[in-house]
Amino acid sequence: MLTLFLMAGCGERIDITGTSGTTRPRSGVGTGTGATPGTGTVDARLVGRWSRTVLLQDNSGSVHASRTTWRFGSDASATRAVVASNLTFGLVDSVVTQGRWRVQNGGLIVTYLPAGSGEARFDYLLQGPTLFLGGLAFDRQ
Repeated sequence: MLTLFLMAGCGERIDITGTSGTTRPRSGVGTGTGATPGTGTVDARLVGRWSRTVLLQDNSGSVHASRTTWRFGSDASATRAVVASNLTFGLVDSVVTQGRWRVQNGGLIVTYLPAGSGEARFDYLLQGPTLFLGGLAFDRQ
């Protein structure tokens, strides 16, 4: 990827689309959710850091990156960090969100902090070192 950005900095037009990481699984491939229906527990296989980076080029030719990293703790803590970068002009913005996580009825539920900030439910699938969260691939870090 470094070569790609160096070339882009030399004025050569390079079209970038897609994401880094693994492709989405085909139907019937994977290990299932590992969740027990009706429980509100942590799935030990999810504990750790998971990352996804998306690269794109806008209509003016600027190259952008968005990196989302989830950290799921064994104590049910959750952190989501999103770093958005304009690689052409060197601009960076980030946001970090804290929460609690659990597995319930086959889905991953994140309750954002402070209390009352909302909740998100994701279908999830583990396939080797890749976590598909809401259909998007995140690689174990």
